[in-house]
Amino acid sequence: MKRVLVITDVERAAVRKLVEFASLPENHYHPIREGPVPGADQRFVLHLGLRADFRCVFTLTHSSDGLVWRHLSVSVPTEGMLPHPAMVTEIAHLFGFIGELKDWIAERHNTEACVIVAQRFSDSAS
Repeated sequence: MKRVLVITDVERAAVRKLVEFASLPENHYHPIREGPVPGADQRFVLHLGLRADFRCVFTLTHSSDGLVWRHLSVSVPTEGMLPHPAMVTEIAHLFGFIGELKDWIAERHNTEACVIVAQRFSDSAS
């Protein structure tokens, strides 16, 4: 199935709103703390595409070494399918990622059927 990603001012505004929410220190994700994972919290989830074909989950995530990472997962609604790398790259740019997919930590998560990308955001654990 072909998926179309159209990026208009509406999508850009929705991404900005999610990034602003996720950027508030009280909304940063700390994996070692108890609580729901970001994908289970709709405040961290955004659907993009003409038919909401791309499910995006974005956080600023603190690692155990005190670094903060942009963390994005992108999935599509077809079982067993992953989003095309070009789509992941374009979506990541909307969320503030700099560079290209080859510059980021990227992995396929087959169990969750998504592509996960991460890029160091800062050295601050604030």
